[in-house]
Amino acid sequence: MEFDTLQARFGEIARIVSSNFQKLPGSAMLVRYIQSSYQNDPVRSAIELILVLFFIRYLMSPSYSTHKQNYVKLREGEIEELVDDWTPEPIVADQTVLEEFENEKLPIIVGPTGPKVKLSNGRTAINLASYNFFNFNANEQIKEKAIQTLRTYGVGPCGPPQFYGTQDVHEKAESDIASYLGTEGCIVYAQTFSTVSSVIPAFCKRGDVIIADAAANYSIRKGLQISRSNIRWFKHGDVNDLERVMKSVANEQAKTGKLTRRFVVTEGLFETIGDVTDLPRLVELKEKYKFRIILDETWSFGVLGRTGRGLTEAQNVDPQQVDMIIGSLSGPLCAGGGFCAGSKDVIVHQRITSSAYTYSAALPAMLAMTASESVKLLQSNPDVLVQCRENIRALRAQLDPRSDWVVCTSSLDNPILLLVLKSEVIKARKLTVDDQERIFMECVEESLANGVMITRLKTRPYANAMAAKDSDWTLQPALKVCITSALSKKDIEKAGFGVKVGRQNYTYHSAGEIYSGENVYGILQAPRGDATEAIVLVAAWKSIDEELNRNGVALVLTLARYFKRWSLWSKDIILLLPPDSTTGTQAWVDAYHDAHDSKHIAPLPLKSGALQGALAIDYPHEQRYHELHVIYDGTNGQLPNLDLINSIVNIAGGQMGIETTVQRMAGHTDSYQDRLQTMLRGMLYQGLGYPTGPHSSFIPYHVDAITLQPTGEGWHDEMAMGRVVEGSFRSLNNLLEHLHQSFFFYLLMQKNRFVSIGTYLPSAMLLAANFTIMAIFLWVKSGQPTAKRENSDERKCDASEHKGITKPASWSPVTIERDLLLPLALVATCHSISAIPLFIFNHLGINVSWKYKSTPSTRPERMLN
Repeated sequence: MEFDTLQARFGEIARIVSSNFQKLPGSAMLVRYIQSSYQNDPVRSAIELILVLFFIRYLMSPSYSTHKQNYVKLREGEIEELVDDWTPEPIVADQTVLEEFENEKLPIIVGPTGPKVKLSNGRTAINLASYNFFNFNANEQIKEKAIQTLRTYGVGPCGPPQFYGTQDVHEKAESDIASYLGTEGCIVYAQTFSTVSSVIPAFCKRGDVIIADAAANYSIRKGLQISRSNIRWFKHGDVNDLERVMKSVANEQAKTGKLTRRFVVTEGLFETIGDVTDLPRLVELKEKYKFRIILDETWSFGVLGRTGRGLTEAQNVDPQQVDMIIGSLSGPLCAGGGFCAGSKDVIVHQRITSSAYTYSAALPAMLAMTASESVKLLQSNPDVLVQCRENIRALRAQLDPRSDWVVCTSSLDNPILLLVLKSEVIKARKLTVDDQERIFMECVEESLANGVMITRLKTRPYANAMAAKDSDWTLQPALKVCITSALSKKDIEKAGFGVKVGRQNYTYHSAGEIYSGENVYGILQAPRGDATEAIVLVAAWKSIDEELNRNGVALVLTLARYFKRWSLWSKDIILLLPPDSTTGTQAWVDAYHDAHDSKHIAPLPLKSGALQGALAIDYPHEQRYHELHVIYDGTNGQLPNLDLINSIVNIAGGQMGIETTVQRMAGHTDSYQDRLQTMLRGMLYQGLGYPTGPHSSFIPYHVDAITLQPTGEGWHDEMAMGRVVEGSFRSLNNLLEHLHQSFFFYLLMQKNRFVSIGTYLPSAMLLAANFTIMAIFLWVKSGQPTAKRENSDERKCDASEHKGITKPASWSPVTIERDLLLPLALVATCHSISAIPLFIFNHLGINVSWKYKSTPSTRPERMLN
């Protein structure tokens, strides 16, 4: 009974609900849908009912549950404390020490860029860090077109392509590039970097196979990573290894029967190496193993080929044999963005699926017009390519191919010269990547200090980039020197201005011993000279006393860096570092004058002009010194020009306040005894004729040279020594100045007092007269007794003959007494007279003062008062 009542109750409720539901608008339609759906697919109706019930439950449930287990309600103070303690993670990593140092040294260009730029510090530098290879940004025709386009279309389209971002200038740019390359179509992207990184994933998906060069650039690696394809790598530039990988992929797919899309991704002109790929061989392998080629010509488009069409023109390959040609509109074209050229199907596919094209704002109309005009200029005026390649050859000619340090990895027509350290240098000195980066950063800074702006290849982005795990290829830091056709030959020569380094091996056989070694020297070319004269700065690794000449060598290398920054040198500067002070220097000087033994001494690979002077530094100790010892004696008693010694003494004493000595006479008091001792020491060294230092090897070739040797303990340091050498070199640098005061023979009694051979001429003449008079007197004196005896004998013979007495024919000598008083008095008188000039010269007051003229060379003029 109760069940019937309950059933009746539910029936009544159902009728009430049904009558109310029928009153709702659209209820009849919903009922018909449920009935038809239940008849055709009852399972779907059940699923829909479950979803409706879940939706009703979701609406009726609270937004979150307040009855969760382990829930702790925090006080306001605790929340504030947690917020204060929270430290967010940085979006990007912090700068490294090298990056901070580089950012501090970054030059700031004021005004437009070009072959020569003005920096924020007011200096003007030659710009070898820009990809403006043809100086199109200064072309008036392009400038006028860009201004007209800007006034017509505005700054940017502010919309994506295929919507309201595409304009007629974009279509014209695509048509011009396709016609220029000889392809069916072209698509233009707004960013250069994202072009290849978007093209690759537009065609390559999960499961596809991509074979990439191990030296591919960073944007290619990002595209490979986004594509999620199966990546295989082949050795850089090795087509044989590429064929091995292609054959392996083809065999694997033949066994599994799985057909996938297969691509080969490489560069035309490699960004990180600078060389080119073998495109004809690559096309041959592509046809053989059924692959497609994605060729990134970002750095070769507008550069390679007779008219700049890229690698296809340079290697005579039909562009239609390459499936996709990707290039850049920045750099040589001075526009912006990138492009992909190929068949019509390839272009249409990218307009729909390429993310960088679909979801990015279109290229500004002004840049599209600039790209079109630049392409037309390349077609109509290929001479800019010829001029650029001539400048490339001119700069490469200044790079020493026999350098022991760096090598250029770029191809001959690449306007970007990449200079890397040789592998043997890296291994010998155990240089890490950071060490190489630091070296090249210093090179960039040093080059900028000399008025030439270059850059370097950044390796940090590649540290976490996609690469083969088993690949032995690592990106090597490099210097980047970018050439432009707008520079003159003189500018190119100035840009290459630096130190050319050479080496020379030698072997000497002397007194049963063998002396061998290697000379290292460099030539600093004078920016204002014609390479007809040179000055030599010497620092042997071993000093005169066979000690390690550490400070001397370090000072020469430091001065080399300083001399490079001075642009007023009119004579080349040769920096010589022999292993010792005697044999090494002698071998180098002999070879420089082609007077060496070719069997044992190697010729010099580099030479400059005639040697005008030499200065050697002998600085083995590290403590501060008191005075400079000037060593000037040459081999076989030969001496340098006295004016060189006068200049050194004046520069050291007048400008730096450094005492100078000669013949190791420290503490010279200017007394007669000290002067006599100094003169006798000089006569002894000249009489022995032994070399006294590295300078001695130069004097036989009439090259004035001395050696500077710090002695004693004082307060002067390496800086003072360097300024003395600098002042001496500036004095010798003047083209119109030569050493004037020259004597065949002189003796120094003090650093500012000398005796020349002319001083002794009166005494020598008196002595010669004395000897002549004495000889005549003795001849006359000895002849008188002989005459008397002959007369007496004749008279005796006549008397005997008269008396008839015959005398035997015998004779005995007769002792004759000579008068010695007169000749002795004569000799004493002549000697006394000859001593008068010496007495006058040594005792009369002769003051030596030094005066300066304000000349660039700061050469002293000596005044005798």
